[in-house]
Amino acid sequence: MVGSGTGDAVAPPCLGGVERAVGLFDDGSRVRVGVGVGRVGGDAGRVGEVGGLVITHFKFVEGPAITATNSGFSIAVPKDSLKAGIYAVGIEKRSSDGKDYSLAFTGREIRAGIPEMIIPVPLAELPPAGNFDQGVDFIKEQGDTVTLSGWAVQKMNAVDSSTIEIVLHSNRVSYIAATLTRSRPDVTAVLKSKYNLDNAGFYVRLSTKAMPAGRYEIGIYVHRDGDKGMVKWLGRSIDVLK
Repeated sequence: MVGSGTGDAVAPPCLGGVERAVGLFDDGSRVRVGVGVGRVGGDAGRVGEVGGLVITHFKFVEGPAITATNSGFSIAVPKDSLKAGIYAVGIEKRSSDGKDYSLAFTGREIRAGIPEMIIPVPLAELPPAGNFDQGVDFIKEQGDTVTLSGWAVQKMNAVDSSTIEIVLHSNRVSYIAATLTRSRPDVTAVLKSKYNLDNAGFYVRLSTKAMPAGRYEIGIYVHRDGDKGMVKWLGRSIDVLK
C-alpha cells in the first residue's frame, strides 16, 4: 500500500491494529498527505491530523487483507491555514463508539511559514534566571549558523500563551532570538500533565554572523505578555569566531 500521488512513501510499524503507508508531498504552498490504511475487522474511524486539523474519515473493510482500495485517503492542506511552525504528521484511528483509539506519528514533518534564518538582536537587560521543565533535542553549530531544537514548559496551564526565545550571553554582550513553535505531542505524556502541552516545542536556525566574537552561554527564555518570565541557563555554550 502507498499513499496517493507521487513521491516517497513511509510505512511506519503497526500500532493499534492499523497498517499504514504515508506519502507526504509538499509543493511549497500546500501539503498533500496520502495514506493507505487497513485493519482486520470492520468499524468506522477517523484518520490523520496535520497541525491539529482532522484530515478525513474512512471505513475499514472486513477481512484479513490490508490492501482494500477503499481504505485510504488523501487531502491537500493549504500552508497559509497553519500557524508558523513545524508540525508532526500523525494518523489517528477511533472506533465509532469511541472506545477504540490509537494515534501514531509517521516520522514526517510539515514546515509552514518558517524563515530561512533568524537574526539575534541585542538584549539590553537579562531576564531573571529560574528553573522549569525543558528538554534539548540538539544544538548544532555549522560555521556561523546554530540550530537548536527542544521544548520548554514554565507553567503547564499557560503553554499556548507563552513565548519561547533563546538568549545568548557573553561576558560583554547579550542577544535574544525568536523561535518557531514545534508541535511536541510527546511532552504531555513525559510530564504526565492534565494539560495539553503540544505547543511546548521550539526550533530555531540562527545566524551569528553579526555577533561579536566570544563564547556565549545558551539560555531558554519563556515568558508571556505582561510578565518578565524567566530564563533557564543550560550550562552549554557556543563559540562565535571571527
